[in-house]
Amino acid sequence: MDAAAIPIRNRALVSLLASTGVRGAEICRDADDDRDGRQGLRWQRVDLESGALRVLGKNQQWEYAQLPSQARDHLRRHYDVQQPASNDWPVFPTAHVPSLYRTIRRELGQRGWEESAIETLLDEQPTKEILREYGISPPAITVRGARTLMERLCERADIDVEGGYLKPHGARRGLGDLLYRESAELAQSALRHESIRTTHDAYSHIDASETAEAVSDVLSGAWKNN
Repeated sequence: MDAAAIPIRNRALVSLLASTGVRGAEICRDADDDRDGRQGLRWQRVDLESGALRVLGKNQQWEYAQLPSQARDHLRRHYDVQQPASNDWPVFPTAHVPSLYRTIRRELGQRGWEESAIETLLDEQPTKEILREYGISPPAITVRGARTLMERLCERADIDVEGGYLKPHGARRGLGDLLYRESAELAQSALRHESIRTTHDAYSHIDASETAEAVSDVLSGAWKNN
């Protein structure tokens, strides 16, 4: 991946986490889970026109997640710069060079290439050219890699939050908090909770806080009258 393309990828990743409520494991690669749905979001599962993603949810079922315009704009820019060789390419490929080398060695080795020929190719051509020329999909960024990226971005932006940095799951919680204050049903739909009770339980602190404010107003009026 070109150095100039990495910030564009990062902006697309952050905007996706912040506005869709997806879990990190639904769009990044799980190094300990080799299932298709845990190997990173692929472009073939992104519908920029309709505003939807297809992900393997927490319930182990394929689900559609909402994709608002705020994230779509960054994804379109990312797509134009990345120019994936096929729809099977990951939306968020890793920029970790050893992982790219390992993938190329494995794929070409499985095609019958001699080790010496592979090493010569790696010495003579950039990895991005090899991936495209030989139809090799790069690995997606891992869940751990995304967390490390978020930590690095927070440090650069001098963002000080509890826990040290903004974690991918924190984006889901933050979106849910914002949406729940508007509508519990909207939060349930966006976060793909199977039951509205799950949504209420997750954000009961908001109900308690708003109830406390309402009770305070009532008590203030009652006490003034007394």
